[in-house]
Amino acid sequence: MPQADIEQVVLESLTVYIDITIEHEELKLAALRQSKDTKTAIESRIRAEQKAVKLLEDSITKIFTSMVSGDMTTEAFISKKEVINSSIAKKNASIEALGTRLAAFTSDKVASEEVLEKLYAFRSLEKLDRWSVDCLINRILIHGERDIEIVWNDRVG
Repeated sequence: MPQADIEQVVLESLTVYIDITIEHEELKLAALRQSKDTKTAIESRIRAEQKAVKLLEDSITKIFTSMVSGDMTTEAFISKKEVINSSIAKKNASIEALGTRLAAFTSDKVASEEVLEKLYAFRSLEKLDRWSVDCLINRILIHGERDIEIVWNDRVG
């Protein structure tokens, strides 16, 4: 197969690959936007959990004061403190999980936006150039006269 034909096949494949990848990334962004887990909602839930932890910590001080003043036995204090500490641990675990979701949400959105920005630049590609090939294609394998295999890069470079 002549090199000009190979270049044309690769360019056509590249154009289809770019269009499909753009569509995929746009769908991911749309799903992120429609998700009930918006950045603001997650941040709000984190603040609410942090406020709850602060209230629980303050309640330990109150029951300690009650114990010291003789309004509560040491055993009752220890029992209540264990329950409160358990609640604080659960809230802190929730805060950590929400933080992880927030980081994933943010990084997924940023990554998709970055990929789209790069791919939009390739949409107007009319001729293969070394930079475009290096950014998008890992390798091109030619098997016989009419069989071309393109291995795409995992990430748009």
